Amino acid sequence: MKRKELKAAKTYYRYAAKVLSKKGKKLAPQNCKMLGERLEELKAALEKKDGARVSLCLQRADEDLARYLPKARKSALREGLETIVIAFLIAFVLRTFVVQAFKIPTGSMQPTLYGARDHGFGDKILVNKFIYGTKTPDWIGVPFTDWGAFIPFVTLPAVREPARGDIIVFRTLGIKAMSPDDQKKDFIKRLVGLPGDTVEIRGVEWRGYCPECGKMVDLAYPRKTKDENGREVMVGRCTRWRGDSRCNEVITVPLVPEWDGSIYINGEKLTEPAIFSEIPYVNAGPYGRAGSSITVPEGYYFFLGDNSANSKDSRYWGFVPAENVRGEAFFIYWPPRWPGWPFYSESNRMGLLW
Repeated sequence: MKRKELKAAKTYYRYAAKVLSKKGKKLAPQNCKMLGERLEELKAALEKKDGARVSLCLQRADEDLARYLPKARKSALREGLETIVIAFLIAFVLRTFVVQAFKIPTGSMQPTLYGARDHGFGDKILVNKFIYGTKTPDWIGVPFTDWGAFIPFVTLPAVREPARGDIIVFRTLGIKAMSPDDQKKDFIKRLVGLPGDTVEIRGVEWRGYCPECGKMVDLAYPRKTKDENGREVMVGRCTRWRGDSRCNEVITVPLVPEWDGSIYINGEKLTEPAIFSEIPYVNAGPYGRAGSSITVPEGYYFFLGDNSANSKDSRYWGFVPAENVRGEAFFIYWPPRWPGWPFYSESNRMGLLW
């Protein structure tokens, strides 16, 4: 007997023993005893791995089970369908209430998260659905289409409230400044402004002088740091093409203390979490103008992308209703590293986003 057939016989034995233990009380004592003996014969044959004996005992046990407990005997098709349905239900519950996988579509969160639109394939991440309070499904309809309707939903108790610096996936439905197509999507950004916060961006341009190119150029994903004299500077790489390759020259730009790309919350410079001290933010959009501030209404949040010069975020379309929040991105599960400039990394990128 082949290993696959032997495994199937063991599965049948466990199933039949389970059926007999649950339904055996409804049988006449002699019939229950007979079925028990059949299963013991099958068990003994399986232990000896006697193929011919296993086949004979399996046939006898199945015939007697069909004779005395016909409603409990399941076809292979029925068992397969039940397995598929159970697996689907488990996946649905996990995806809806516990954790969901997402693929990053754009480069608005680079270099924290790399996007598919710019590089062919994006980071794949896991999002914690229950940390802010899982929501029951709010839409019912035909999968993979727009045919359906929104339904009332319930928010379950949260582990904690969203915190400044969290990377959050949220729905865009109801954000009027967005296009109808964008309102059907999920976005991912970093939470900056909480309800009641007054937010001001004292931005910088992501530009600097490249000695190799001899001109002012755009910088790729600059970060704030300090030079050897302790002065705050912005360091990035030249994005200009020179022949078939990018210049890639490292460029350092001195920063003005009061206009160094920082975010101010309620008049105080935002330094925690540390990521806010590293990103030089850019003024843009009606909600992110230079020299002006905005106050986040109650029940709303203000989000920004880490790739500040190339991110459409709350600076452009305003505040996100708290009820739109889906969950916190917490884990990159693919790919382990990115090949090619300027993303090449020898280290493994898979892991927690905290």
